[in-house]
Amino acid sequence: RENALWIGTDGNGLCVLDPEQNTMVHFRNRPGDPESLCHDEIRCLYVDSRQRLWIGTHGGGLDLWQPDTRTFRHMALSSDPSSSSEMVVRALCEDTAGRFWVATYGHGLFYLNPQARRFLQIPTAGTNRPGLPSPFLFDLLPAPDGALWVASDGGVTRIDPDLKRYTHHTTREGLPANLCYAILQDHQGTIWISSNKGLSRLDPGTGAIRVYTEE
Repeated sequence: RENALWIGTDGNGLCVLDPEQNTMVHFRNRPGDPESLCHDEIRCLYVDSRQRLWIGTHGGGLDLWQPDTRTFRHMALSSDPSSSSEMVVRALCEDTAGRFWVATYGHGLFYLNPQARRFLQIPTAGTNRPGLPSPFLFDLLPAPDGALWVASDGGVTRIDPDLKRYTHHTTREGLPANLCYAILQDHQGTIWISSNKGLSRLDPGTGAIRVYTEE
């Protein structure tokens, strides 16, 4: 039902509340059943522009809800099925180009183009190779200009819409810490970042950072 409330739990699967009927349906992982929920620890839920419900789990990877059959389809993020089925998915989002993004803790960042049938991976930076500073990701922010902002334990990174340029913001640029948990943008376009050392405000136009402390 369109007005149903989906609730992800920490170890007890996925619940669906129908407020009009006052009913609750409970979905859990059933060992041996490939169409059941892949894992009972839910970390994030996301409904994309095609009204598809995606479920990110802690240790089971990514599921896609199949409303016609009321089952779950396990989505392989990498070419290694065993790796995909054990991933911790921390954040999900869709950008202005219709790309669907999946942030994992330990396996990096993946995306699915609107017409593609498989996920592609954003590289981790290396020698003479641009990319993310770390595969340990916490949050995603799709910006109105088409860019994607990524919070990780290596700071905050802006990925240009063409996926070719990566701009990193770390303690070198003024953040109080590189361990960044969450990121959002207010109605004025300012980027707000939470870290293990407090709250920061970033001007995406100038790159200027202001740190807020308890004092």
